[in-house]
Amino acid sequence: MGKTCISGVAIKGICSAVPKKVVKTDAVNSVFSEKELRKFIKTTGIKERRFVEDDVCASDLGFYAANKLIEDLDIDKNSINAIVFLSQTPDYKIPFTSNILQEKLGLSTEIFTYDINAGCAGYISGLAFCMSLAKMDNIDKVLLITAETMSKILSKKDRSTSLMFGDGAAATLIEKDKSAAPVFISLNSDGKGSSVIQIPDGGCRNPISTQSLDNQEYEDGSIRNNTQLMMNGGEVFDFTMRVVAKNIAETLDFSGFRKGEMSSYVLHQSNKFIINLIGNELGLDKERLVINIDRFGNTSSVSIPLAITSDLKGEIEQTDKNLLLSGYGAGLTYGSAIINCKKLEYLKLIEV
Repeated sequence: MGKTCISGVAIKGICSAVPKKVVKTDAVNSVFSEKELRKFIKTTGIKERRFVEDDVCASDLGFYAANKLIEDLDIDKNSINAIVFLSQTPDYKIPFTSNILQEKLGLSTEIFTYDINAGCAGYISGLAFCMSLAKMDNIDKVLLITAETMSKILSKKDRSTSLMFGDGAAATLIEKDKSAAPVFISLNSDGKGSSVIQIPDGGCRNPISTQSLDNQEYEDGSIRNNTQLMMNGGEVFDFTMRVVAKNIAETLDFSGFRKGEMSSYVLHQSNKFIINLIGNELGLDKERLVINIDRFGNTSSVSIPLAITSDLKGEIEQTDKNLLLSGYGAGLTYGSAIINCKKLEYLKLIEV
């Protein structure tokens, strides 16, 4: 896709949902020493995260966010023509989760339902897809639900992931609107890095076997099995430093905006240190960088809308501010988007 400009559509509202259960980073555990925990918190900024209970799935969080959005905006459910569910932790392999949410939300059966498997850059690709749908004839409103229960795929003894990721969901309503400001989007993929963030077993390439559940110890002392998330942190860091700031600058050039015309830069909440490094490379004032990773950790595709609803609500409702969004991660994929907030009528964060 590269870079594109989409006109005639607007984001009308975003509602995010996080679990009530708080997991503190400095809690005593058998993997990290107290000194290591202090260093981790200082570097990443992650003081706490939210985890779902065992019987809660990504679609449940997504339902709460979407239902609240529909109710509070007083949306006629029959006016929603498409629902897109984006997640790396769906309820089932078969059927797809958007189909389940259509029935659970009480939406019309005359509706387009679609699932996207995407990670930390997923919100950007989800926006691009849903905005393209909204440009089609007979489609006026599209509901994008991003939801992750990363806690279900982590090993508590993995030193690279166990303290990083949290759970959450966000629902975004996208509508046709001829008067909306254009949205500028850049989407990119480097499949050579597809193994850098991965769950090795459980798909059709490597079906689950008895060996899949055997815990293995790795050089850094991490212990996990092949049905749990693995991440090569060094490779991810190198990739991020190589492409993200450059992509943001290129997206600004493509749009014709100057960096000072963005009221805020909402980057994927990967790591406070990384976000600040990207900001420094771009020469941005720190107050323009939105950081909420201290409270929620890395929530993958949910992190951008969660940052908007948790940290920018009072600043951008009913305003004409521009936001630059940037996502990067599994795939390896990365992308940026520039949106105008004038049409953004509703922002909400709820605990469930």
